[in-house]
Amino acid sequence: MKNVVISISLSILAMASWGCDRATSPSPLPAREIGTVDLIVNFGDGHETIEKAIPCSVGSTVFTTLKRADLHGDLELDAAGNGETAFVNGINGFMGDAKTGKYWFFYLNDQMAKQGCGVVEVDPGDEIEWRYQEQPADFAQ
Repeated sequence: MKNVVISISLSILAMASWGCDRATSPSPLPAREIGTVDLIVNFGDGHETIEKAIPCSVGSTVFTTLKRADLHGDLELDAAGNGETAFVNGINGFMGDAKTGKYWFFYLNDQMAKQGCGVVEVDPGDEIEWRYQEQPADFAQ
């Protein structure tokens, strides 16, 4: 009888602690969408351009917007890192290439970025354009 009481007590304790963990874990729900941004992916050299309206939330960045487009199947993203370390290697198989000197650069509202894509936040109505191109003369490394 004593073993039964111990087993029941341990079971109740395990269920109670599991419930506590679940109550303190962060919500898996995404941040509330507040609008859309226009995403343009320009491959250059006569290739078809992608143009999509992508939902954004408070705190969305250029990078999270591109990742959202990838998750929705609008494009195929090859990227690494997050935040300050976010880097786009390729989009739809167009990879940064030292031989051709072409890489991915982004422009926010027709202005070349001065910071990385993982830290530049976007607002509803913004236009993000990714261009597969040679390094612009005014690009600061």
